[in-house]
Amino acid sequence: MDAEWCLVERQRLLDLYLEVMRSLVEQLISSGLYEPALSYAHSWLVADRLDEAAHQALMRIYCAMKQPAKALRGRALALAAEACWFSGRNDGGTALAREGLELANALGDREAEARLSLVLGLNLREGFHLEEAQKAFGRAVEVIPSLTDVWDVLWLVLQRGILALLVGDLAESERFLREALSLRRLLASSASFFIKQAE
Repeated sequence: MDAEWCLVERQRLLDLYLEVMRSLVEQLISSGLYEPALSYAHSWLVADRLDEAAHQALMRIYCAMKQPAKALRGRALALAAEACWFSGRNDGGTALAREGLELANALGDREAEARLSLVLGLNLREGFHLEEAQKAFGRAVEVIPSLTDVWDVLWLVLQRGILALLVGDLAESERFLREALSLRRLLASSASFFIKQAE
C-alpha cells in the first residue's frame, strides 16, 4: 500500500488540503468570522504543527478576538514545536526554546514552561552541554504537574533518566527510568481497559 506512487499521491493530497485550509482561514479572518477561523486554524495545525503561517494566523485570530495572552501562548508553543524540529541539528533549537521560555514566564504559562524546558534540555543534551541540560530538565520536572498530557510526563521522565545516565548518576537514572516504566505500564493498562470497554 505504500508504493512510491501512493506516497507521492498522499503528499499531493496533503499539500492540497493545507492550501485549502490556509485559504479558508484567511478568508474567514478577512470576513471577521473569528470563531470558525479559530476552529479551522487548529485543524490546520493538527495537519502541520510546524507551519509557521498557521501559527501566525492563530495569533492574528486571538489578537482580533482581544485575547493577546492566548496569542503569546500560541507563539510560545510554536517556538517549542520549532525547537523540537531543530533538536539535535543545530543551536537554533536552543535559542528558540530560550525565547519561548521568556514568553512562557512572562505569561505565567506553566504548561508551556514545562514543555519548553524539556525541549531546551533535549537540545542542550544533544549538544553535550550536560550541566545546562540538567538545569533545564530540573526546571521541567519542577513544573511537571502543569503538563496536561500524561504522555508528555512519560517522555520527560524518560529523557531525564537518559540524561542522568549520560552524566554518570546511575542511581538517579535508575529512579527516573523505573518511574518511566511504571508510567508506561499504567498507560498500557489504561489503554487496554478503554479498548475492552469500547468492545
